[in-house]
Amino acid sequence: MLRLTRIEEGACYVADTTNFYVVWSMLCSASKLFWGCEIIKKLDQAKSLSDEAFGDRSEAFSEFINLLQNIESPVLDAVRIIVCFENYFKAKVLLEGYVIHQMDLTVCKQHFPQFVIGNARKTLIQKTTPILIDQVKSAENLEGDNLKPLQTLTKQTINMSMLLEQPR
Repeated sequence: MLRLTRIEEGACYVADTTNFYVVWSMLCSASKLFWGCEIIKKLDQAKSLSDEAFGDRSEAFSEFINLLQNIESPVLDAVRIIVCFENYFKAKVLLEGYVIHQMDLTVCKQHFPQFVIGNARKTLIQKTTPILIDQVKSAENLEGDNLKPLQTLTKQTINMSMLLEQPR
């Protein structure tokens, strides 16, 4: 169940202004995280050394490798960059009117079978097809500015692998 009265839950599905605010917040957080990565701060220097090393100044290769090896937390930077792209993709999906929260399989199996597929009805259609918020609201009979919680959605947002999958 996802409460529509909470900004940290489902308020992004209530009104365009709230939707835009949530998207803006997600993008601001992603930007702050991205530009805080040490590898990003040293990107121009790395590019310059790389061009030199693979160009006419081969001795620059050791400087390039040294620069990369001295980055404090490359794994942490990689995770931060992935989170930035995850937020960017979710913001884009949300702006297009799609759900960014995971659907509840148990609730859908019991009350909203149109969101469940497969022979044994064990798979959410969301795993293969993006779901519009209007589809969810229509299925739950929540038209207009109704603020009743959405039964089909959980507080958990969709994961990166779902964002990267091609819709079928």
